[in-house]
Amino acid sequence: MKKISYLILIVIILSGCENKEEQSKNNYIAYKNNLLEIDHYTKSIPLDIIVNLERKDNQTVDYQVLFQNPKENMHEIKAMVVNNYSNENIFPTIGLFDEVEELLINSQEKNKLELSGTIETTKNISDLKLNLKVWIEYQTDAGEKKEIYYQV
Repeated sequence: MKKISYLILIVIILSGCENKEEQSKNNYIAYKNNLLEIDHYTKSIPLDIIVNLERKDNQTVDYQVLFQNPKENMHEIKAMVVNNYSNENIFPTIGLFDEVEELLINSQEKNKLELSGTIETTKNISDLKLNLKVWIEYQTDAGEKKEIYYQV
């Protein structure tokens, strides 16, 4: 009877535990693969997306993607930026490994978000032919979930 009790306890513990880090990794891989494969993009986006490129040294270029000036309140934002250069680092994200964010129309504090990453290349910035794909998921004030796929 004791063995059965221990077996039941072990099964409950093992089945009841959820590894949040593993779930986050799986979500990241799914979103990344989807974004890399997508070929249709949102035509009208409810915010400004600005990209800045800067050469850090002879081997690397830093990129920064800014989300600002939302046209509607954006709650529970999840976002990712992928590029067409091979990279051993993870692509920059919001809301997958960290907390979700928000952008609000009439707020000085919550009106800008930034994703940044690094590309290893010796090419001049003008010769990069950098292709950035952006995915943003958010909720409106009415609770409607929206997704944006944008290519820079």
